[in-house]
Amino acid sequence: MIRLIIFFALFIIPAGDLLSQIINIDTNLYRNKTGVYISDTTYECTIVTASRSVYKDVNLYGLNDSSVKILKKGVTKEILISDIRTVKFNARGFGKGALIGGGIGFALGFITGGQHFGFSRKFQIGDGMLLGFITAIPFLLIGGGLGSLFAEDQFYDLSNLDLQKKKDKMSFLISEFSDK
Repeated sequence: MIRLIIFFALFIIPAGDLLSQIINIDTNLYRNKTGVYISDTTYECTIVTASRSVYKDVNLYGLNDSSVKILKKGVTKEILISDIRTVKFNARGFGKGALIGGGIGFALGFITGGQHFGFSRKFQIGDGMLLGFITAIPFLLIGGGLGSLFAEDQFYDLSNLDLQKKKDKMSFLISEFSDK
């Protein structure tokens, strides 16, 4: 009996916790106050309505015929599409800059390390990979910083559009700026 309890405590409980973490990470689920799980949200944005309400750092989801739902810290709210004037998505440039910088750093390190620092005429793939990964780290950080510095917010003015065009634009924004 003690062996069964030890087996359960060491293997079954941590495996269940790990599985629940994997499910939440893979499906990108958010839970609101009512316990409903929400997926397919957008990046954070700021919405300004015709009634002068401002919703900062919210995620868009759940578009239907006349409204769209927003999510902020587990709280959801429904906004009429006809009331939305502007939508501004916050700049997200770190990832793109880091990818470009890391790629450049890896390529430079790979070429330099593969030449074995000029001592050998034979190209060494292992040395190139090692120096490529080492060189990629600072280039990755520098590229990410520059990407964040020069990234621009995406601003969409919906004030002069009719309801159908606003709905089409909101559908486009939800699909274009999706977290998945």
